[in-house]
Amino acid sequence: MEDVSVRGPDSALPGESFIVRVTASLRNLGPASAVLVDTTFTFSAPGCEVTPFAPVIVEDTNLPQDVGVSIGRGWLVTCAQAGTATSTADVDIVIDASQAITDPDTTNNSGTGSDSTIVGP
Repeated sequence: MEDVSVRGPDSALPGESFIVRVTASLRNLGPASAVLVDTTFTFSAPGCEVTPFAPVIVEDTNLPQDVGVSIGRGWLVTCAQAGTATSTADVDIVIDASQAITDPDTTNNSGTGSDSTIVGP
């Protein structure tokens, strides 16, 4: 994984829903010429309501060797109280179970990103 980007608005009003987008930049470093991966997005914004609440799994993304691929998802966030709302996303990828390929380096299969939104009048 190359990068996890989290982007929400700079500000929002208490009780106002806003969208936070998470983008994961993926890359197959080899040795397989292409591989299918499953990506799990786990999103949180403590003190706020988040939809969807459960982790989101994106299955069967094709990663050709040495070609960057970006995938993303959005969450609806509503914060009732004024303050700084920090949104965080943890992203993990695994080779799809249908593949007869073993990942030679699993240390680069996860990433985290965050962003803050000021909630207030």
